Amino acid sequence: MRLHASGIESTAAVAAAQLGADAVWLSKLPATPLCRRVVSELRGAGVEPEIAWADHGRQGLRFSDPAKPPREGQTVHHRQDVAAATATPGEFPIQAVREPPVVFTALSTAVLSEQLTETTQALLRASADAVTAVALDFTPELAAPETYCERLEAVADQTELLFLTESGARAILDTSAGGRELANTVAAEYDLDGVVVTRPDHSAVALQTTPGTTVVHERDTIETNLVDPAGADGAFVGAFLRSLVEGEDTAAALTAAVAAAVLARTIAGPLLSTDPAELDRIADRIA
Repeated sequence: MRLHASGIESTAAVAAAQLGADAVWLSKLPATPLCRRVVSELRGAGVEPEIAWADHGRQGLRFSDPAKPPREGQTVHHRQDVAAATATPGEFPIQAVREPPVVFTALSTAVLSEQLTETTQALLRASADAVTAVALDFTPELAAPETYCERLEAVADQTELLFLTESGARAILDTSAGGRELANTVAAEYDLDGVVVTRPDHSAVALQTTPGTTVVHERDTIETNLVDPAGADGAFVGAFLRSLVEGEDTAAALTAAVAAAVLARTIAGPLLSTDPAELDRIADRIA
């Protein structure tokens, strides 16, 4: 059995840190040996955890059995009574969201409770001049599509950049659109500055809007031998946001994101281990 820290926010933070960014991960955790192990693993990967320690509740868990054909893999989520669901804005230092140039969260966190949705809204509002990014990472074991849609509507006013998959959009937003059409539709519906869509074949589309202008970029992926897909979504987001922090444009950020996801699928476990030089070599084959 292998144990890893996981979740798209933490894996995105690790990817950004591996590529040279200063990354902080906020969470509320019970003060248990398991949670201290999570904090230690993330810190070892270059992330600075900022934790509100609780004397109650559980740590969210995901159990995965990555079987090979003809067996089917299984994933079981256990997030009942997690401490994070009770988090309030006052439990986190305000500078943790006011100072960074980017603040990122995921709807799989917001769906855990109404309290956590309100906390997510408050922290995004408090982020001042930061780019606020949210992932619509649909996980049917956690909540119904309707709940995800409600949470998206709740945080949309505080969101500038949305990451989503075509499959997740079809489940939550009741649309058959894909790629460019999906990006345009979602950007208009929720008044977003940017939308990034990943397709089932791991290619991706990024839309950026400015007053009077909409620009869409597309990138194909490259073939690789799959080892583990667990960290690909987080690596994609982390590399994209790190590129924005470095002042790169949307096209370059999308290239870096696709390259990081390629690397992540070749690594066992959800945490990306790489460096900018390795990423650049893969990116050169994608751009």
